[in-house]
Amino acid sequence: MKVLTSYNKIFKRSLKYNEEISSLLVNLYQGSSQYINAYNQLNTLVSLDNDKQLTMQNISYILGVQSYNKRNYNQAIQYFERSNNFPINSEIYFMSCFWLAESFYKLKDYEKAISIHKKIAYISNEKLNEYVINQKYNNAYCFFKTKNYKSAIEFFKIFEKNSKDSVYLNDSFLRIADSYFMQKKYSKAHKYYQKALNFNLFDSDYALYKSSIALGLLNKNLEKVSNLKKIVSDFSSSIYYDVSLYDLANYYKNINNYDLALKYFNQVIDHSIESQLLSGSYLGKAMLYLNNNEYNNALDNFLIVANKYPKTKYFKEAISGIERAYTSLGKIEDYLVFVESLPDYSLSKHEQDTLIYNTAFIKFSEKKYQSAIEIFKKYLDDFVDGNFYIDALYYSAASSVELNDSSSATLYYNLILENSDQKFREQSLIYLARKYYNSKNYSLSNKYYLDLKEITSSNSLKREVLIRLMHGYENINREKAASYATQVLEFDKKDDWLLSKAYTIIARNSYDIGNYIKSKIFMKKLHLFHFMKKVLKQCIIMLIFLF
Repeated sequence: MKVLTSYNKIFKRSLKYNEEISSLLVNLYQGSSQYINAYNQLNTLVSLDNDKQLTMQNISYILGVQSYNKRNYNQAIQYFERSNNFPINSEIYFMSCFWLAESFYKLKDYEKAISIHKKIAYISNEKLNEYVINQKYNNAYCFFKTKNYKSAIEFFKIFEKNSKDSVYLNDSFLRIADSYFMQKKYSKAHKYYQKALNFNLFDSDYALYKSSIALGLLNKNLEKVSNLKKIVSDFSSSIYYDVSLYDLANYYKNINNYDLALKYFNQVIDHSIESQLLSGSYLGKAMLYLNNNEYNNALDNFLIVANKYPKTKYFKEAISGIERAYTSLGKIEDYLVFVESLPDYSLSKHEQDTLIYNTAFIKFSEKKYQSAIEIFKKYLDDFVDGNFYIDALYYSAASSVELNDSSSATLYYNLILENSDQKFREQSLIYLARKYYNSKNYSLSNKYYLDLKEITSSNSLKREVLIRLMHGYENINREKAASYATQVLEFDKKDDWLLSKAYTIIARNSYDIGNYIKSKIFMKKLHLFHFMKKVLKQCIIMLIFLF
């Protein structure tokens, strides 16, 4: 090798000898795994024949892998791109693109990684089958990182269908679930969190907690509570342990289970060191005491929040609670002294949000709806980003309903639906759907009932939704009406009116699409309902035509 190197220096100006000696050196370097020397020697050549291009492709790929393994991703990228300049061997080209995309991923250049993945997205090779499958997983992660959740789901599902690696499948299920969650498709998110839980390899506490949030948004609160309790019982070292206790406390607080709410708030206080959870728990306890007219206990807990956690998001609520507690105890002077003792505290700014909302809500609770709505309006005008903005919209709507002001109620319920907060979404959809249905504006009632159909867990509401969608589409889209009519026929309980309505809609649609046999079957069933004279008359005409 030394002799050839010396000769190469002597004859470097002779193209003939230089080419021959360089070729020999490349072979020697490659044979002795001196890939960097072989790579450098190849780069001295003016041109590369097919064999040397293949050699360059292979050596550049090997050097790229070595650099990748050393976490020198920028250098790895240079080698892989050099290898890809000579796509002689398709298998090497695939592998080079595979690791090139991974190098860009490691550097967080996800868009570039995606562009590389596109080049090999549809390559199939039995020898490289494992890498072909894993490429879908890697590509999916790139989409996930760029928040392209639709594409992430697509590629994770391709991976799911082809992989048998339980570890990667477990992770894929979590990311699919996360992607659905970010798309607000909570039912599908829950399904895939459950798939990950069935594997039970890792991050089960994460899957349980995220699933509990999804279930809560779907109003499946019993399942939500079950998940949270499993975290508490089985994952005491989990980072989700404290927040699960906190969520349980708030759940029981919201359903007025005083004892269980206190129990879980106290457990948070005993175990957690996180200021937001601690302040939230003290506040939760204080509110429980306040609502139970235990004003001294309420005041003690409100004061803990105000004095120990002034920088948390619960501080302003605690100040408002202190006002209510002192007021209820008849100690308003003590409240004023307390306010004056607060450093850098201004009632004109820090307190107005809660004070105005609470004042309005008290009026609402007293059924003084006109006063309530006037104060709520001031709140909504002054606190667009207020802590209780969505609540103010809801109670403004509810007050408007009590005052028979349907136009204002409609406005407020629509504003709730436009807000990203899911709170009061179901109530808003119910009101709007029923309003437009009762006024026979079926185009709009259909719109709201369709949205309601996606989130309701109540069997009675599901029944209402299907019946009214059937009726709502009757003169708008007979095919859709027939689809809902078919679902209505599956109800356990059906009165004669409901049966006759469903039969009529299915018969008409079948007639419209030329399915005369089916139409005739359902029209004959209508003869059982003698009160449907107008419909029967139409059916007789249609039957005569069919015969």
